[in-house]
Amino acid sequence: MAKIEFKLKIVSPIFIGSGNKLTPLNYIIKGNYLYKIKESAFIKYLLDDDKKRFMQIVDSDNIGNINRYYLDKFDINNKDLYFTRLSITTELSKKYNSIISSYDNQGLIDEFITNSLTGKPYIPGSSLKGSFRTAILTKLLKQQRINPDAPKDIEMTLLKTINDRGNPSIPDDPFKHFKIGDMFFTQSLKVSKSENIKPGRNSSIPEFREVLMPSENVISGQISVHKDFMSYFSNKLNFNIADIKSFLIDCLNEFYTLILNQDKTFFATMRGYSLSNISSKLETAMTTTDKTIIRLGKGQGKNSFSIKNHSSSTRNVVENMPLGWCEIDFSE
Repeated sequence: MAKIEFKLKIVSPIFIGSGNKLTPLNYIIKGNYLYKIKESAFIKYLLDDDKKRFMQIVDSDNIGNINRYYLDKFDINNKDLYFTRLSITTELSKKYNSIISSYDNQGLIDEFITNSLTGKPYIPGSSLKGSFRTAILTKLLKQQRINPDAPKDIEMTLLKTINDRGNPSIPDDPFKHFKIGDMFFTQSLKVSKSENIKPGRNSSIPEFREVLMPSENVISGQISVHKDFMSYFSNKLNFNIADIKSFLIDCLNEFYTLILNQDKTFFATMRGYSLSNISSKLETAMTTTDKTIIRLGKGQGKNSFSIKNHSSSTRNVVENMPLGWCEIDFSE
């Protein structure tokens, strides 16, 4: 079993959703912070403060009145009333008064996945593995010269795991021998506006998401590769992996150079947006020994997670930056 240590640094905002959305009844905004309230503790606090008034507000069945009452009564100094405090954009802070008076879906916030015990955000190992898998399969695709749009099960065709009945044989997938653990962050999330842009349309209906913002901080991770992974590539796929670390760097560099160039071409057509700062960091990483780049999370675009010939006419941006770019350092 080969164990490969690496460090990951965020270069552009990352969003990996939990599948849940915050509503204005789940949070309070005061100043430049969003407080995720402990609903049962907060309701008990309101009942103890003035039960009669609280019941009058709730019985009014007016969502605006309820939200404003919550806001007026919330004490930011009482840490028993909230789970965590997140920084927010000025735009969301200014919009909050209209949000709490609304009866529609304004104010919904996509939550980032967090550890259920610590509340800290993390990147699931499965997300990292998926990005590595896409890059490796693209390498195989180039070697085998298969039209990616032809076979129905292109991935299993590349891996030669189609059974006698013509169906994918999941138990034979060699990536079961390729494992990456979850990566936990100590840095806080930020609630920011996410938009989908395209040439001729610089903005769309905005969404708000909890994101991990670019940082100089790095977190450590580990990849475990069983010898059966390498032997499968050698014996079944006629692809000899002399050094697993060099192989991974080569695959990531090759695939994400293509994706980065597509991003550069797209943003060159967009007024008010520039990729130069991000692209220079990514390109420097790819030309540095034992470093490479990767893209993670939701909003990175279908061209970033599929080996098929996808092209995207739009991009998702947070604070004018594309989503998901990271630097990986394999140096010991």
